[in-house]
Amino acid sequence: MSLFWLQWIALGEMAVCWLVWSLAFIQPRRQAAGRKKVARAPASRWGIFLNFLGCACVFAYVRPAGFEKTLPELLAAMLIAPPSVVLVWKATRHLGKQWRYEAALTEDHELITTGAYRLVRHPIYASMLGMVLATGLAYTCRCWWRAFLSS
Repeated sequence: MSLFWLQWIALGEMAVCWLVWSLAFIQPRRQAAGRKKVARAPASRWGIFLNFLGCACVFAYVRPAGFEKTLPELLAAMLIAPPSVVLVWKATRHLGKQWRYEAALTEDHELITTGAYRLVRHPIYASMLGMVLATGLAYTCRCWWRAFLSS
């Protein structure tokens, strides 16, 4: 298989992984809907904004004509993305009704310290980091680290 086709397969895998990653939030959002918030952290919106800005930097990269990735970069991207998707699904399912888009506490709030949260304090952010890293490896040029560091 030529590197050209492997690059397209890797980009296809990234697209599918981002789609499946995004779908992980549908059920927890429904479970958390309507729960009364007793304390909010408005500053958390800045963190959300900065995460989206970092993702935008990686996705906004314009590749030069004829640009090809190296085999190790493509393989690393293809190996990092699927576990990142699994991690976000496990984390959101484990959070269930505790999941929030913005940082807030509800009346019956519980600190989750089991499942993925037993190993990683912020598995959703860790999975997002994995996805941005994989996308940078599969898509951007060898100076992709500049966009990655901005995230």
